[in-house]
Amino acid sequence: MAEESNNSNKVFILGVICLVLSLGFLLFSLYILPFLLWDLAYDVPDMVTNMTSMLQDDYDYSSAGSKLIVWLVFFIPGLITGCISYYISNRLDKDSKL
Repeated sequence: MAEESNNSNKVFILGVICLVLSLGFLLFSLYILPFLLWDLAYDVPDMVTNMTSMLQDDYDYSSAGSKLIVWLVFFIPGLITGCISYYISNRLDKDSKL
């Protein structure tokens, strides 16, 4: 019984970490979206502008293509970690009902 509780705690912590990562990635992708779509000037990290210029210079992507790739770099991991968190939450709820 104690080992099962210990495993449940580890899975719970993993679910919380995935939830925090998911929220961080999704909120950051929403934060940079106006900059990428409309070139609005606000405090966007240099990493974003460096990634777009690197994709344009080194890989010959268009401006729109490089901006889409940069946005997807942050949006897709947010979706993946959100799905993992959702799965873990449902698993813990199902196990607690048994």
